[in-house]
Amino acid sequence: MSLLYADNYLRAIKDANVKTLLISIAKERKLLPSVIVLSVIATFTVWGIFLAYTQQIVAALGAIILIALAKIWSWYLSHDCAHNSVFKSKKVNAVVGELLSFLNGLSFFSFEAYRKDHVRHHAEKIDIGGFDSGHFAVAHPRLFSAIIVAEKIYLPAFYYLIKLTNIYAVIFSGSRREVARGIGSLCIYVVAFATFARFSLMLVLVWQASSFLRIHIVRFVDCFQHSFQQVYTEGEKLTHGKHYEIQNTFSVPVARKFTFLNLIILNFGYHAAHHCFPTCPWYMLPHLEAAIIKQLRLYGVSDTREESTPFFNFLTAYHRGRLSRIISTDEGQPYDADGQFTTHHFTGAYTDKLLG
Repeated sequence: MSLLYADNYLRAIKDANVKTLLISIAKERKLLPSVIVLSVIATFTVWGIFLAYTQQIVAALGAIILIALAKIWSWYLSHDCAHNSVFKSKKVNAVVGELLSFLNGLSFFSFEAYRKDHVRHHAEKIDIGGFDSGHFAVAHPRLFSAIIVAEKIYLPAFYYLIKLTNIYAVIFSGSRREVARGIGSLCIYVVAFATFARFSLMLVLVWQASSFLRIHIVRFVDCFQHSFQQVYTEGEKLTHGKHYEIQNTFSVPVARKFTFLNLIILNFGYHAAHHCFPTCPWYMLPHLEAAIIKQLRLYGVSDTREESTPFFNFLTAYHRGRLSRIISTDEGQPYDADGQFTTHHFTGAYTDKLLG
C-alpha cells in the first residue's frame, strides 16, 4: 500500500492538468498574513511579560500560553524565512529569521547555517543529526543517566545539553565571527534574565515554562513527519529521489475538521504538501494540500495515508518513544507488514538531535 500511495501521490503532483494549479498556489504571496503573525508575536510577548509581572497565578498561566505561542510562531515563521517565502528579499528574510530565532534563544548560532542545513534536508531527503547521543552516552554515562531521568518526567534536559554543548563549541572552537556572535548573544541573554529576575522571579519562571512548552510542541510536531535516514557527517551527497521522499514524509495536522487549530503551528502539519513545494508560504499550505488530495481522489485514493490514524495514537507514540528516541540512530518503521501506515514501530525524529 505504501508504494502504491507514493506512486499515486507522485502522479497527482505531476499531472499536467493540476500541476499548473499547484504551482500557482505555491507561488502565491501575501504580505499581510505574515505581518499579522509578526505583530501578534510581539504583542503576545509584551502582554505575557506584563501578566507575569503582576505576580498572580492565573495571570502567570495566561502569560505562559501567550509567550509559548509567540515562541512557537517565531519558530515556524523563521522556517518560512529559511525558504525565502515570507518576504521577496532574501536579505530581509535572513534578518527577520535572525530576530525570530533570538526569541527562542538561538541567536548563538547563524541563521544562514540553519538555512543551509534545512535546504540540504529537502534536497537530499535526509535528517541531519547534529548530535551523536550514543557517543555521548558512552563518554558520560552518569550525566546521560541523569538526563534520561529528567526526560522521563518531560523535563527537556537533552535540549539544554545540546544547546550548551554547541554554545561551548561556538565560543571556544568557532571562527572569530562565531566567537563574537556567541559571546555577544550570551551577554544579551544573561543581562535579560538578570533584569527579569530583578523585577520578578515569576517572570523568569514563566519564561522558562513557556520554553518547555515550546520545546515539547516542536518535538511532537517534528517527530512523525519523516522516516528519513539520519546522517551525522557531511560526507558524500546523498541522492534519495522524490518517490522516497513521498513514501517517508507524512502530514500530521493538529486537526482535520476544525482546521483553524492548525494555525497554532502555522499549518506546519501539512508537511507532505510542504515537501512537494517547499517555497509555498504557510498560509497557502491548506489550499495546496486540498488540491493534491482532490487529485488523489480521482485516482481512487479515498483517504490520505495518515488520515485514518487517530491523533491520540501519535500522542501515545510520542510518549512511548520519548526515551528510546534520544538514543536511536534511525526513525523507525512507519509501515506494517501489509504496507499500512502505523505508529506502533515508528520511532520518529528527535528534533533536538537534528538541530544539534
